[in-house]
Amino acid sequence: MFGDWRGKHITTLLRMAAPSSSDPALVDGEILETHKENIAPSRDGRSAIAISQLYSVPRAQRNKELAAMHAQYRDRIDTIKDDDFMNDDDPVDLYCQYVGWIMNSYPSGSSSESGLITVLEEATRRFSDEPVYKNDKRYVRLWIEYANIVEQSERVYAFMLANDIGSLWPHVYEEYALILERNKK
Repeated sequence: MFGDWRGKHITTLLRMAAPSSSDPALVDGEILETHKENIAPSRDGRSAIAISQLYSVPRAQRNKELAAMHAQYRDRIDTIKDDDFMNDDDPVDLYCQYVGWIMNSYPSGSSSESGLITVLEEATRRFSDEPVYKNDKRYVRLWIEYANIVEQSERVYAFMLANDIGSLWPHVYEEYALILERNKK
């Protein structure tokens, strides 16, 4: 959904079925089998290589590395001031990178441990009054991602359209219509 967020995807299963001994992209099927209940489905798919690498690291080390990356993203976000929207630092792009990293690093989906909802809430609220971002495709995608993981997604879309956020993008209306249809409205 967000470009290269998902990392490299495996384009063929044949390569996994008959890998060469020098192939650096080998996936340990046992790791995937062990953790398959903890991997949430994704519209864009998930990289078997990335998941295998993630779960091949001991849990304590993985948690330490994840916390360090969270801290790095938080530091980068905190250094961008609200009046720097039009400078070289693009805060929406930084939030997109952060959300993408979270989605790749926490294949079990949105959890309090991942902090995904918090980051999406922060990103969507931070720029809701900025005209330059109201129809920025990346910003609108952050809103859609947020709407997809909260219980009251119908309210999110209603808020977006009432505030002219994403109103130029047909995908917003399609997603909103699907939500309304699902709720029998």
